[in-house]
Amino acid sequence: MRTLQEEFSHIEIGRSSEFRNLTLFPLTRQSEPVPEMDYLLLEDGIAQGKVRVTELHAGGSVPELRLENNADLPVLLVDGEELVGAKQNRVLNLTILAPANHTKGYDSRLAATDSSRMDVVQIAGVAADSRQIASRHVHDLYDPASPEIFVPLLQHPEDGRDLALLLKTSIEPGTLAEAVRAQVLGLNPDQPVYDTRTLQKIADVALGPARLCLLLLAIFAGTALLTACVGLFAIVSYTVTQRTRSASAWH
Repeated sequence: MRTLQEEFSHIEIGRSSEFRNLTLFPLTRQSEPVPEMDYLLLEDGIAQGKVRVTELHAGGSVPELRLENNADLPVLLVDGEELVGAKQNRVLNLTILAPANHTKGYDSRLAATDSSRMDVVQIAGVAADSRQIASRHVHDLYDPASPEIFVPLLQHPEDGRDLALLLKTSIEPGTLAEAVRAQVLGLNPDQPVYDTRTLQKIADVALGPARLCLLLLAIFAGTALLTACVGLFAIVSYTVTQRTRSASAWH
């Protein structure tokens, strides 16, 4: 791509014109053939039928999209551009240069713009970033926190499919699993209760790899320290023994 410096080198500043407190400088560009762009804009790629935007997964996920670029040039997606072609339109929140002849899924921090699926909401507060650990995606603990919006469940019941119930107890949590399941089934017999675990177990699974690495590191470090101490003791003992024999012979 042509840089701004290259482009500004062809611009000339003309003679200024003044009117009271206003001074204007005309900018003229030297006439030369305009070079062809070495990339495609998204709109041009879609119009040519060489670029296609689809959902990354069959169910659809707002921050994820698949971009199929069948053109011989990379495609430039600009921050703030609206992406059309998936189940709902999104507004891009970052700038991406998609490689030529390449298909890739992007975690592109997108926002839905389909008016039929949007509500006007009032911001009640802003919370600090927090990492969410899914039941089978504990590696998310080590990833950067994703942007999230917390909304009332009664206003957005469709989000209740991922509902989790958190209980704080004064007794052993495992003993309450059947009682909690019975209470939920009493409220809604069609609502299954599954994957019942304690926070301690979730933390153990999430931190297990890091704890294992630290344990192995501590074992190897202790072994190395013990070996060094034994070696140092052997050298000092040998030196003292030799000097004792030499002193006895001299006496």
